[in-house]
Amino acid sequence: MVLSRLTALAFACLIPAMAMGDTLKFKNGDSLTGTFVREEDGKIVFKSDVVGEITVPSDEATVITPADTLEVPAPSEAMADVNSGMAADEGEISPPPDAPEGEGDEESEKNAFDKGVLKAKSYVDYIVPEGWSGKFNFGVSYVDTSTTSQAWNANLTAKKDSGLNHYGVYAFYNFTSQKDANGVQSKTLDKWGGGFTYSRDLTERWFLQSDTDYLRDLVKNINHQVTETVSLGYKVINEEDFTFSLLPGVAGQYIDSEGFNEHWLFYGTFGDELMYRFNETFRVEQDAGIRVSPLNVNDYQAYFNAAFVAKLTDWIDASLNYQYTYDTTVGPGGVKGEQQIIFALGVPF
Repeated sequence: MVLSRLTALAFACLIPAMAMGDTLKFKNGDSLTGTFVREEDGKIVFKSDVVGEITVPSDEATVITPADTLEVPAPSEAMADVNSGMAADEGEISPPPDAPEGEGDEESEKNAFDKGVLKAKSYVDYIVPEGWSGKFNFGVSYVDTSTTSQAWNANLTAKKDSGLNHYGVYAFYNFTSQKDANGVQSKTLDKWGGGFTYSRDLTERWFLQSDTDYLRDLVKNINHQVTETVSLGYKVINEEDFTFSLLPGVAGQYIDSEGFNEHWLFYGTFGDELMYRFNETFRVEQDAGIRVSPLNVNDYQAYFNAAFVAKLTDWIDASLNYQYTYDTTVGPGGVKGEQQIIFALGVPF
C-alpha cells in the first residue's frame, strides 16, 4: 500500500513534464515547442515537429525545459499527502532526523570568519597607500625553568615600484630579558630602528641604491646611530623566482654612543641580496653586508640575515629567521656580537 501511494505521487509529478516538452523562446516573443538537442560554439540546435531541426545563435533565443516551469508541490504538502494515506494503514510516520548537531554551527562560524577576514583585508587596503605592499612580522617566546627568559620581535617592511624607481621602508623592535635563579632581571637585547631605501634602474642589470638607516640600542649604549650608504648594484640573476644582486658602495655614519669618542665614521661597503622561490608556498630570503673603515680595517660592522618563509594562507606567512651582527666600533665593554633564531608569523598586505 505504501509503495502504491508513493508511485502514484511520482507519476502525478512526472505526467505534466512529459506532456510539456522543451520550448525555444525567441527574444521577439515567438516560441517553438519540441526537443532541445545541444548548445555549442554559441549556437542552439533545436528540433521541432513543425519546422524540423534548426540552429539559432545563443544570444537570440533561450531554451526553456519542463523543469524550469514545472510547479512541484512543496515538500511539506507532498509529505502530508503521503503521510495521511500511510497513517490510515500503518500509523503516523516520524519526520526525518535533523542534521547532526553542530554542523550548522560550524558552517556559520566559518562564514563569520571568512567575512571577518575580508573586512580586515578591506580595512588594511584602505589605510595602506596606493601602490605599496609589504608585510608585518611578529614573534614572541617565553621560557620558564630555573631561569626565566622572554623575547619580543616585530618588524614591518613595505615597498613600492614606480617605473625605474623603487622605494622601500622598514621598522623593527627587538627585546629580550632574562631572570636568573636568584631573581636578578637583566636585559640582553633592547633595540629598535628603521630606514628608507631608494633605488633607480640604470640598465636591465645595473642600478643605483641609497639606504638611510637609524638605530638605537640600549644594551650597547648606542643613543643614536644614523648611517647613509650609496651603492652601485648589479643584478647577477634577475628571474621571477630567483634574484641575486651585489652592492659595493661607500657609507657615512654618525654615532652617539657612551664610551665612544668619535662621532663620524666612513666606510667602504659590500653587500648582497638574494631571493629564491621554490614554489608558491616556500621561499628563501637572504641579505648580508660589511662596512670596513679605510683608515683602520679593525673597525668594521657586519650583518647576516636569512629567512625560510612558508605561505600558510593568503593572509598568513610563517618564517624561521636567523640574524647575526658583529660590530667592533662599540664602546669599551660593549657586546660586539649578537645572533638570534626567530620563529615569526607574518601578515602580508
